[in-house]
Amino acid sequence: MRIITIAALASLTTGCLPETEQQMIVVDGEGVVMAPPDTFNILAEIHTNAADQSEVLKLISQSIDKIGSGLPALEGLDTVEIKTATVSIKPIREMQCVKEADYSSRDTCPITGHAGSVTMLVSGTPAAIAGNALSYLSELGAAEVELREYSLSDLEEQKSAATLAALAAARAKATKLAEGMGASLGKPLRIQYGAGVRDNFNSELDDGVYTLASGPANGASDKFAPAVELSITPQPIEIREEVTAAFALNSSKP
Repeated sequence: MRIITIAALASLTTGCLPETEQQMIVVDGEGVVMAPPDTFNILAEIHTNAADQSEVLKLISQSIDKIGSGLPALEGLDTVEIKTATVSIKPIREMQCVKEADYSSRDTCPITGHAGSVTMLVSGTPAAIAGNALSYLSELGAAEVELREYSLSDLEEQKSAATLAALAAARAKATKLAEGMGASLGKPLRIQYGAGVRDNFNSELDDGVYTLASGPANGASDKFAPAVELSITPQPIEIREEVTAAFALNSSKP
């Protein structure tokens, strides 16, 4: 009876022994894609002033309409989107009074006029005519124009390409390391998406905008070139993705 009990206990203990741990190799992979931008993003500001608020509003409306209807006629422009980000009207107070008054009492100075300003976001394609768009916006009445950035309409596709390149780089690195240890690389066990994406395509003025015009710009019958043509060559945008991958490591056969 004692022998039977010992045999049963031995069988149970053997069944609970841990399995051999899977040998693996963990590597990082980086993929970089240099993609030519297809979209330009311009910040344009309109400034007006008049004796009263109603006149300022009228001038602002006229300036916005002029840009909204005039810019799509720019020669070479395929698509355009025009948005207003901010609109403000402020009183202009008598200058001498403002200089002499305390800061807390400047609001009591006489109002001599009103000033208005509008911030507009202009996006268009192709990216190659950004310089002419800047020049033409100035002709249409924009007091300040700034090329904020270039961007990609197919950003997600380019990110996917960079991710595939990162995965290929990780596998190539792991293969070399495995061969150096006299082993062979097995199947992937775990892949972790990294946080190495260069993302500089967000504008700080994306919230609270009002779209004035959006769509193809090639429908206009008459096309115009700016009086002063400005050539700007857009540089490729770097898209970088990183992954961490774990592969099974197969020992070489003796």
